[in-house]
Amino acid sequence: MDLPDNPDRGVIRALDDVVVTSSTDITTGRRTYFVKVDATGEIFEFGQAEYDIWKQFEGGASLEDAEREMGARFGAEFKKRLRGFLGDLATRGLIGGDLPPDLVQEYRSEAQLRWRPFLVDPPTGTRTPPHTPFRFVLGDPNKFFDFLGHWFAWMRFLRWPLVVGAVVSVLVICKHATDYSSDFHTLVLTWTRIPHAVFTLFTVNLTRVIAQGVVSRYYGARVRYMSIDLVYGVWPRFHEDKKGILLLDRGPQLWSHATPFFVRLSYFTLGTLGWWWFRGDGSHLSGYCLLASQAAIVDFVTATLPMFKNETYFWFCAFTRDPVLQDRGLAALRSLFMMPKGLPRHLSLVERLALTLYGLSMLLAFVVVILALLSFAIGLTGDYYGFGFAVCLIAVGLGLAKAATIRSLKRKLIDARSQRRAAHRAHRRGQTDVLATALPNE
Repeated sequence: MDLPDNPDRGVIRALDDVVVTSSTDITTGRRTYFVKVDATGEIFEFGQAEYDIWKQFEGGASLEDAEREMGARFGAEFKKRLRGFLGDLATRGLIGGDLPPDLVQEYRSEAQLRWRPFLVDPPTGTRTPPHTPFRFVLGDPNKFFDFLGHWFAWMRFLRWPLVVGAVVSVLVICKHATDYSSDFHTLVLTWTRIPHAVFTLFTVNLTRVIAQGVVSRYYGARVRYMSIDLVYGVWPRFHEDKKGILLLDRGPQLWSHATPFFVRLSYFTLGTLGWWWFRGDGSHLSGYCLLASQAAIVDFVTATLPMFKNETYFWFCAFTRDPVLQDRGLAALRSLFMMPKGLPRHLSLVERLALTLYGLSMLLAFVVVILALLSFAIGLTGDYYGFGFAVCLIAVGLGLAKAATIRSLKRKLIDARSQRRAAHRAHRRGQTDVLATALPNE
């Protein structure tokens, strides 16, 4: 789909009928952007520098302004190479407007094609999964997900009945709030129930990961691997590769990222209604159902914290077609303090306000989490004295160990990136390929 010419003289605009998603390679720290054209279904793969160049023309910008800004960033030698890359973008229909007549012609006169699109060819499940500390890969789950998707595809019709059931469950809790709170303290907040609570959280996590993998696979995505990650080295959590979702259409992306929400909703609904139904028969089923309801609430609250990049965050990224929503929210928050670095210039007042509110929500969530942890530590120490203090010390030690591991991994990534840049500079001296010489491997 080609853009209509822009009536403004000298103004070039980026194609807006696209879906933009991104992924970060955890082993290298390199971020890749996937720009999918809705009209043709083509998917183009951008590096960080390529994406920054293309984004300069969102909302319209002149070639001179782009050359000036990119030249200030990459150096004066970049000006001539920028024109070749823009000719590539124009040839592929990713930019339009009042293009200089010689821009595309200069590009077509080159002997080599400097940049190729990443067409719709989802990555296979045979690639080696990234190695990270405390990750145990379970293998290629695509056949298993295909089997589940074939036999349980009918469950997609239960999405909206679950919403109705959740509303009924909330009404049940409101009507029996005293009983719900009393049973929660007597049946859940006891030492004997801790293993059951951990197992229930583990089950909710496993179910939503499998369900998301089945739904994404049903829509055509491939899952490279499924693994068990040890958070802080001790807390087991299931994890699956989600990069294949980036290649789906916008609708399937939204449903894939929304699947964990419906899984939590099913646990909450069945758990709450089961607790209310079995409460009077004297069996243990009421307590187990209450555990499932509480585990779903805890998992849901954790997923809605805006400072974490989870399926809720990725759903909003797909909905707003902005793969760096969190970075823009922080940039908008910094702009309140006269530090607008990283905030696009073309944003409207409403978009800027929405991003600022999102940045404030991240800050508020971080403060609430810190206060909740401090309150929990104080209460634990006050109730259990030396034992509670020991538990707090262990938790702090695990947190410091996790932070040290992440810092060490980031240092290795920085060193590897520096080596790649040095090799790239050495390679650039002997090559005439415009893309290889113009765009750093960030």
